[in-house]
Amino acid sequence: MNLNIYIQKDYENKLNWTLGENKPNSNPIKPKTNPIPKIAKMNLNIYYKKDYSNNTANRRIQNKPNSKPIQTQTNPICRGLAPDEAVFSFDLLARPVILKCEHSAASPTNEKRTHLNNSRQERKHIMSIDRRTFLKGSVAASLTFAAPNILMADRAAKYRTALIGSGWWGMNIASEAIQSGQCNMVAMCDVDSNQLDPAVKRVEKLTGRTPKKYKDYRELLEKEKPDIAIVATSDHWHPLITIAAVKAGADVYVEKPISHTIHEGLAMVNAARETGRVVQVGTHRRISPHNVSGMKFLREGRAGKIGMIRAFVLYGGGPEEPRKNVEPPEGLDWDMWCGPAPLRPFNTKIHPRGFRQFLDYGNGTLGDWGVHWVDQILWIMEEKWPKTVYSAGGRPIKGPPVNDERGQTTDAPDHQLATYEFEDFTACWEHRQFAGNPAEKAENVGCYFYGTKGTFHMGWQRGWTFYPIGRGQKEIHEEPQLNQPDSQNIKELWADLLKCIKSRSRPVCDIELIHRSTNMSLLGMLSLKLGRSVKWDGEKEEVVGDYEANKLLRRKYRKPWIYPQV
Repeated sequence: MNLNIYIQKDYENKLNWTLGENKPNSNPIKPKTNPIPKIAKMNLNIYYKKDYSNNTANRRIQNKPNSKPIQTQTNPICRGLAPDEAVFSFDLLARPVILKCEHSAASPTNEKRTHLNNSRQERKHIMSIDRRTFLKGSVAASLTFAAPNILMADRAAKYRTALIGSGWWGMNIASEAIQSGQCNMVAMCDVDSNQLDPAVKRVEKLTGRTPKKYKDYRELLEKEKPDIAIVATSDHWHPLITIAAVKAGADVYVEKPISHTIHEGLAMVNAARETGRVVQVGTHRRISPHNVSGMKFLREGRAGKIGMIRAFVLYGGGPEEPRKNVEPPEGLDWDMWCGPAPLRPFNTKIHPRGFRQFLDYGNGTLGDWGVHWVDQILWIMEEKWPKTVYSAGGRPIKGPPVNDERGQTTDAPDHQLATYEFEDFTACWEHRQFAGNPAEKAENVGCYFYGTKGTFHMGWQRGWTFYPIGRGQKEIHEEPQLNQPDSQNIKELWADLLKCIKSRSRPVCDIELIHRSTNMSLLGMLSLKLGRSVKWDGEKEEVVGDYEANKLLRRKYRKPWIYPQV
């Protein structure tokens, strides 16, 4: 947190002050109540009024001229400094730092010594606070959904930010937006108040502000006009909300997969390009440090020529029994949750967090985990799309899907194989929800790159490992650098988004790139539904010579929702 307190007398030079509400010639501003958590200490920088004579911009916070040297003094809040002649800037970090007053070492003038000896009564009159009450009155603010405890949001936050979809993963993204110190969470939207209300309370506890609550994203976009919209709803809502957000003038962070069908994704890319908005997708493995170093390792040819790649997610599991349908809980607008997708009876298997195993709302494990790992294939191998795709799978362990008036099971495959043919290599996808992966010594998720010099495993929580084929050669390994909770690198991806918003350039996980990766997963599901292979024309984004397959590139929306135009 940067807490900047500007006193009226410091404005007499009428400098170009830029921070928020603190305008030149304003009345004295009192510090906020409880501004510093007990867990933190601070750097205190003091600049005196009469040191502004050279009228030169100070780079540190861009609104203070270079001052003359001022003597360093320990614990300046308690040592007689005159706040009516000073500007205080508290730079508060998530980690405790030493309390000190940062000045140069020269001695003050006699006039400044007079300021240093002002009475305690004057200090209390101006600031109504001393060091003891300043620290004693503070409270520790923690956020249960964030990796570390984080501090109150920067009052000079630049970007009006809105969260649409306030569930578990949406709050992971929101925490990183707040931690960046550049985003003010002005509004949050969710059709389920059982998620929205506690999420808003967490943000309020973190920042001291209460975001406005909405049930309809359209109303939020119209009234709040956010600079950044975070789209973290269920998958089937990503296209309509993202398109509406960019048309409303917002840059967007949208979760993967970007869409439920291929033409929705194409419409999202077109909308981003037509509006000139930055759209970052949450495939954070493109920016994870060990994934980046692994990519360089493979591109440098250290595993040799890659001839085959196997991406996989292997979990345990068993037969599935139907769960009874129930009435939607109070506070949930179930009709709005289903939106453009078919309206099923409410079932707790679907919401919260189970929707991806229901093909009306998601695309199974290949459309969930698979997007991350097939994206690694396209990224590392510098490919855009496969030539042909074939997939097979089913539910021999979970059993036939059930969806009737009494209850439901999931309907996504409990295992699936998909083969992708490229010009110079073949890639395959494998997932299981039974048997786990006890036979292999590597992690149960990731990609194996099979090269002429050995096998490279790009993993998740275990980093990456190269297994050379040469006798006596040692394995090469790199540990991951992941953030908590949930072992991810959203922080780095959010920083990239902010950088690209400022430069108006395309982000590392640009919507067009991840549209291609999402297509890899969707083509696998399309082939599974058809029961045959498909030949893909990536330039035209259509299946070659297959009318029935091309019909599956889009789907009918439930009224009154309208499928986006391509």
